[in-house]
Amino acid sequence: MKLIDKWLGKFPMHKGNVILVSGGPYLNINKLKTHIRNNPTSKIVCVKHSYPTLINNGILPWACIVLDPRPITGVSTHGVTRKDLFKKIEKKTKFFVASMTDPSVTKFLIKKGADIHGWHAFTESLRDPKEQKKKMVNNQVTLNPDIGIPQGATLITGGTCAAMRALGIMHTMGFRHFDLFGFDSSMEEPTKEQQKETTGADDEEPKPKYIKVGVGKKNFWTTGELLAMAQDCERTFADPVMEMDLNLFGEDTLITALWDLQPKPKTFEEKFDG
Repeated sequence: MKLIDKWLGKFPMHKGNVILVSGGPYLNINKLKTHIRNNPTSKIVCVKHSYPTLINNGILPWACIVLDPRPITGVSTHGVTRKDLFKKIEKKTKFFVASMTDPSVTKFLIKKGADIHGWHAFTESLRDPKEQKKKMVNNQVTLNPDIGIPQGATLITGGTCAAMRALGIMHTMGFRHFDLFGFDSSMEEPTKEQQKETTGADDEEPKPKYIKVGVGKKNFWTTGELLAMAQDCERTFADPVMEMDLNLFGEDTLITALWDLQPKPKTFEEKFDG
């Protein structure tokens, strides 16, 4: 937190649109470029895994969301060394860096000359220990004074990954319309050897790293981290906590399969003009 001098706050609701690009492997760059051309005023927001893909394809993100409590030298959940994702930094991109981010990541971005803005990701552990088992009233939070986040600070809710927290960040900044690209949570079938790989802490029973799940009549390969994102998306699609307009772009992925299961409410035009 001492490394960051600019922090996000709340803004009134407005008519701005966000094109939010996650790091899924099935991202269709050509369709994304066409959508950007057709929506020139939209803000392009990405996560660290999609940032180099966009830059290498001539797309300049307005902002990149960073939520990474692990060192910059480690390997990400997508199997990429984290610092390699930030080899090329565009000075016009704003980096929204969570306060729980490992300082090595923040220092690396500072060294690259990134325009950094901090934000606080809400988790139950931020609450005062005396309040953690109690239900919040009117979303009022008493923070643990030992953490150092000032009382009354803007806290961003959302899911387990940067892409889902991005919805909370941009919603807090007044956006209500979101076009989602690269929200996959699935991958190509792993090899027989890969399917033998396990994950988990040393004191836990090993679990398969790659998981096969079914949605309707379709099966998808995923991981524990990606499955958590899919569950976050499913909850958001079924019962959004925040009022917002979501449009999902993509096909034949775990997320699009979950999206297709959700009943779509009638629009104003369908109800009164149809």
